Amino acid sequence: MKNPVVYWEINGTVGKKLADFYLGVFEWECRNEPGSDFYHFKSGNDEKGSINGGVFTGKGALPHHLTVHVQVDDVDAYYKKALAKGGTHAQAPFDVKGVGRMGFFRDPDGHIIGLITPEDKPA
Repeated sequence: MKNPVVYWEINGTVGKKLADFYLGVFEWECRNEPGSDFYHFKSGNDEKGSINGGVFTGKGALPHHLTVHVQVDDVDAYYKKALAKGGTHAQAPFDVKGVGRMGFFRDPDGHIIGLITPEDKPA
């Protein structure tokens, strides 16, 4: 499948409070990213077509939002393509050590969509 949705994310005011809410409602497996306000959720069941996600405090880089991340082979190229097709800037592409390259744009209705090219992991 080309450009699959690979992750979901909810950015809120207090990550722990929001994580506790989703943990209480859905009882997903959850782990905290050490030293951060980012909580990884295993909402998928390891079957094809299911995805996991995270809850965090964005600290103002982006407004509160629920988004999906689409895996692409070149974040910068797809970010530019989205802007050329009528999307608008949310957060320009950037690198996250141990994760990969990411970027965010808004679709024509204002929804935030994430792009990711995973970092190559050594075998």
